[in-house]
Amino acid sequence: MSIRDLGKRMDDYVSTKAIQMRGGGAEAYCKLGSRYEEMGWTKEAVEAYHRAIDADPKHSLAYVRLGSMAWRKGEEQKALDLGKKAMSLGTQEPVAYAFLGQAMEKKGDVQEATRIYKEALQLKTPQNDSFRIIGHRFACMEQFVEAVQAYRKAIQIDPAKATAYGMLPANQAKLKEHPEAVTAFRQAVESKPTSAGYAILGSAYEILGKLPEAVDAYEIACVRKEQEYVVGSRVELDEKPTKQGIQALKEAIRTKPHDPSAYYQLGVMYGDMNLLPNAIEVLRHATRLDANNATYWQLIGTLSMRAERFEEAWQAWRHVIRLSPADITAKNNLSAVYGRLGRFKEAVTLSEEVIRQNPNDADAYNNKGAALVGLQQFPEAEKAYLMAIKHNPADPVIFCNLAELCSLMYHSDRSIPLYKQAIRLDRRNKEARFGLAVSYAKAGSSKRAQEQLGMLKELDKQLAGDLESIIPHLLAQAIPGA
Repeated sequence: MSIRDLGKRMDDYVSTKAIQMRGGGAEAYCKLGSRYEEMGWTKEAVEAYHRAIDADPKHSLAYVRLGSMAWRKGEEQKALDLGKKAMSLGTQEPVAYAFLGQAMEKKGDVQEATRIYKEALQLKTPQNDSFRIIGHRFACMEQFVEAVQAYRKAIQIDPAKATAYGMLPANQAKLKEHPEAVTAFRQAVESKPTSAGYAILGSAYEILGKLPEAVDAYEIACVRKEQEYVVGSRVELDEKPTKQGIQALKEAIRTKPHDPSAYYQLGVMYGDMNLLPNAIEVLRHATRLDANNATYWQLIGTLSMRAERFEEAWQAWRHVIRLSPADITAKNNLSAVYGRLGRFKEAVTLSEEVIRQNPNDADAYNNKGAALVGLQQFPEAEKAYLMAIKHNPADPVIFCNLAELCSLMYHSDRSIPLYKQAIRLDRRNKEARFGLAVSYAKAGSSKRAQEQLGMLKELDKQLAGDLESIIPHLLAQAIPGA
C-alpha cells in the first residue's frame, strides 16, 4: 500500500463511522462497503455488503461487489455463484460480466464466457476498466471484432485512459483495419496532446510497420515529456546529450529497422529520463523482433512497475520466468505485482516458492507479508515481516511495512519504534515520517505529530499537506496509550 493510500485510509475513517451511524437500507450499506474496499478493509467491506443483502435480498450490486472480491481473492466458484445471482437479478454492472466470464473460462466453458462477454457489450454502464478486461478476453479468444468493440467502448467512456488505446490497434491490425488504428490514435493525440498520447501514436505506427513515423512520434513524446518535467520543476535534463542520443538512435532504427538492440537502447534512454510510456512501447517493439531476450522483458517489467501498469508488468515478468525459470528476482517482482493486482493468494504461493529456493531471501518474506495483509491474516503477516527483518535488518522499507501493519491495528506503541528505526536507516524516508506522525496522532500526541509534520514539509510539501488535513481527524479518534 502506498503512503498516499495510507493517508486516504486514515482520512476516510471518520467518514465511514458517520455513514455507519446513519444506518439506512441496502444502498447505504453498499456505499459503506465500497468505502471500506477503498481503504483496504476487506473484512468490513464483506460485512457491509452482507448487511445490504439482509436489508434487500434483491439488491444486485451487493452480490456484484462480493463476487468481484471473491474473484480477486482466487475464489472462483464463489465468484461464479455470486455473479450468477447478480445476473439473475438483472445487474447492469460490467464488472459482473467481466469476472463471471473469466470464471466460466476457468471452468473451460468458453462458449458461455463468450455469450456473457457479448451481453456486456450491450450495457451502457460507464466502467472503462471492465470493458478493457472484456476486450482483452475477446482478444485472447481471437475474437477480434468483439475485442475492438470492447476497447472502443472503454475509450468512449474514458477518452483519457491510455491503456485501451494501447490495445486497440493490435486488434484492428488483426482485422486489417490499419488506417482506422492510426485515425483513432491521431484523434486521441489531437484531443489530449500529451507525451503519453504521442507514445501511443508511436505504438500504432509500430504495429503497422511504419517505423520512421513511430520514431517521430516517440521523439515528440520525449520533447513534450521534457517540457512537462521542466514545468513541474521535477527534474533537470541535460538537453543536448539527450537530443543527440535520441537522434543517433533514430538514425540507427531507420538504417536497421529490424535490429532490436537499437530499440532496446532507445528504451533504456527513455527509462533513464523517466519517460516510461515511451520506453515501454519502444521495448515492446524490441521483443517483437526478439521475443526470447530476457533482458528486454526484464526492463519492461521494471518500468511497468514504476509506471504502475501492473498488468503489463505481470506479463513481462512471466516471460522472464519462462525464459529463466530459476530467476529469483523475477519471481519476487512477479509476487509484488500479484499483490498490487489484488491476487494475494498467488503472491503468497510464489513468495513461498522463492523461500524454498532461498530461505534467506528478505524480499520474498516482505512480499509474503504484504500479501498476507491483503488477505487480512495479520498474525501471519507479522511473522513474515519479522523474518524479512531478520534476513535484511538494514532495509527501512520492511520496518515501514511492519510499522504500518501495527498502526492499522491501532498498536501505536509498536508502530512508533519501528518507524523510528526506519528513519535511523534512512533519514529522508518520507513514508516513515508520514507513518510516525499518523501513529503519534492516533495515540493522542498532537505535539509529536506536528513535529513530524514539520520535518515532512522539508521533504515533500504535497505529502505534508495530505498529512496536515488528516491529523485533526486522527486526534479526534485517538486512543490514548494505544
